[in-house]
Amino acid sequence: MPRAAANLLFLTFASVGLCAAQSQVLVFSQPASSCPIGIQAQPTPGLTQMVVHGTPPSRDDSNRAEYPSQQSLRLLLTNPKALGITGIELRVHGLRPGGHVEPVVSPQQGAGALDKHLELQLVVDPGKRATRDVRFDGFTSIRSLDLESVTYSDGSVWHATEQQPCRFEPSRLMLVASGN
Repeated sequence: MPRAAANLLFLTFASVGLCAAQSQVLVFSQPASSCPIGIQAQPTPGLTQMVVHGTPPSRDDSNRAEYPSQQSLRLLLTNPKALGITGIELRVHGLRPGGHVEPVVSPQQGAGALDKHLELQLVVDPGKRATRDVRFDGFTSIRSLDLESVTYSDGSVWHATEQQPCRFEPSRLMLVASGN
């Protein structure tokens, strides 16, 4: 094994050991080359729930409104630009309640797929980070977030394009409190 590969392997295991010793680890995602900001979406403990009113949910779609579900995320935004941010638009991709069967390879989304548009008014100063807790009604899981636009303090707006999409996936790590 080449020396560089051995060193990289050692650093990887050392990092995992250090992370395991910490009670909480937050990793900020760096913006992809086509993304003007960094976003990390962290599940919010205790706010993900399915509300059931007395009887078990039916698999029949006509009863779905009686059994709303919701997912909550903490969005951690990093602004590497010299301009402040005043707002962002996201498209959220996930699943609705109920059983789903999806083909392994398919250009189309399955019947359980759910997309929603979200506009957030917020302030992220140049070179700073900010957080925002967001609740998504009707979702049982969130698969990804597409950043569609960023509005800056000078009035300019960045838009994602089909050639340069800006997609983030929520962390699958759920932080929980320890009993110590």
